[in-house]
Amino acid sequence: MSIFGLVTIFLYLLAFMTSTGAFAPKLGIDLQGGTRVTLVPRGQPDEESMQQATDIIRERVNGLGVSGAEVVLDGSNIVLTVPGEDATAARDLGETSKLTIRPVVQVVPMADPFNFEPTPDTAGDQEAAEKAIEDARAERQGDDQAALQQKLNTWNCPETDLLAGVDNPDQYLLACGDGQKYLLAPQPRVDGAPEGPAGYLDGEKIQRDSVSAGFDQQRGQIQVAFRFNGGPVNASMTWSQLTQEYLNQQVAILMDNEVISAPVIQGVTPPGSQTSITGLDDMDTAQSLASNLRFGALPVSFEEPNVDNVPASLGQASLDAGLLAGAVGLLLILGYSLLYYRVIGFLAFLSLIFAIVLTYGVLVLLGNWIGYTLDLAGVAGVIIGIGMTADSFVVYFERIKDELREGHRFRSAVPRGWKNASRTIVTGNMVSVIGAVVLYVLAIGEVRGFAFTLGLTTIMDILVAFTIMWPLVYLASTKPVFSKNSMNGLGAMEDLRVKAVAEHRNEAARRNAAAEDAATTAGSTPSSQSKGDDA
Repeated sequence: MSIFGLVTIFLYLLAFMTSTGAFAPKLGIDLQGGTRVTLVPRGQPDEESMQQATDIIRERVNGLGVSGAEVVLDGSNIVLTVPGEDATAARDLGETSKLTIRPVVQVVPMADPFNFEPTPDTAGDQEAAEKAIEDARAERQGDDQAALQQKLNTWNCPETDLLAGVDNPDQYLLACGDGQKYLLAPQPRVDGAPEGPAGYLDGEKIQRDSVSAGFDQQRGQIQVAFRFNGGPVNASMTWSQLTQEYLNQQVAILMDNEVISAPVIQGVTPPGSQTSITGLDDMDTAQSLASNLRFGALPVSFEEPNVDNVPASLGQASLDAGLLAGAVGLLLILGYSLLYYRVIGFLAFLSLIFAIVLTYGVLVLLGNWIGYTLDLAGVAGVIIGIGMTADSFVVYFERIKDELREGHRFRSAVPRGWKNASRTIVTGNMVSVIGAVVLYVLAIGEVRGFAFTLGLTTIMDILVAFTIMWPLVYLASTKPVFSKNSMNGLGAMEDLRVKAVAEHRNEAARRNAAAEDAATTAGSTPSSQSKGDDA
């Protein structure tokens, strides 16, 4: 028991030292409310690209200071969960955020700013998705400027831009933004840059630490400011030359092919000077854009995100239901233990409480240490695991009964029963741990939360059985008061033991009597024969 005490004290000290708020496990959105955003990639990106996208989104979340958010690669999707009711920024974190720059050739207003061309639903159909992208590229891009100018007036802006992040930078492009339709020139290339996609003037050439969002007091506008890189691949010089070439003309700044700003160049920007994006709706939009620029564009484009909102009241109701289920289960275990095993059963229940205390500390520590969040499926795993702990007690007590049936006294039956029960407990729990590990590795989503807590509580079961339950019951067996049938609940087995002992003694007495009779008979026969001979 001293080992258990030291482990528990050390565990809780670590949890307190790493805790920054309330001493409680971190809860998933299904227990406290929040937003879950599922990002489904377009096409079939490789595993490396998906992992890179996950890391970038995680950096964006950290950059926004969203507390308690979690980003995980779940199969072929990326799942972002943000706790709390205010999770509007979560919807924009999955944007590709590929910033590009193109000179403006022509701009016309949309006939109806609220009328967009429907986008075909290609979710889950790789071939259809690729065909839709090719059709969009054929309609909106090309080398013939005059042909695209003719199309600009009759072309309708799409509801979802399929070319976001996958347009051809060397061709003209039809794009939209803020109620306008644009014909844009090809992207300028950076002097000294290598051939290929990395050679264009885009968001990848921005100095990450120079990006900031704020309010320009002089212009009275919200802006995102940044600088382009210098060095051998001098994007800053290319931008300066571009502002000189297109002086008094419009240059569009696009984010995922949507024109977010198309200012008229009013002066040449010296190399290394700050550039800003204005015309943003609000500060939240500016902060989100700045975060996305600071951590780079995603290497993968995604379908329209699937957003699930869980109200805080519903999350609290789920948490209350889980706690109620656990409390009812504990009361039933207590009733069963007292009914069948009396005070010994209470010792088992006390061991169960120790297991809960240890599990709670581990969950708090994991939440502080690695950001583990407990969801409703995890609560179910904890409850089932605690039930398995109670099952270990039953296994042990039934082994004690077996020893009593064989005629051993209560004090000697306790260690004998533990010797047999411990092997069964370890074997059974190891099967559960293996099952939980396999389930965790193969499953996705909330099932992994169930598998994790099930495996955790199963390990706690083994620890508590060896360091709490066995020492407590053994200590009780050394006290005469616990040997009484009325205290240990094993009266029926004790009666059987007494009966078995009595029968054994009676049988032994009968055997002794029979042996004595046989010896007497054998001794009297020769005497009779001697008397006959004398006569």
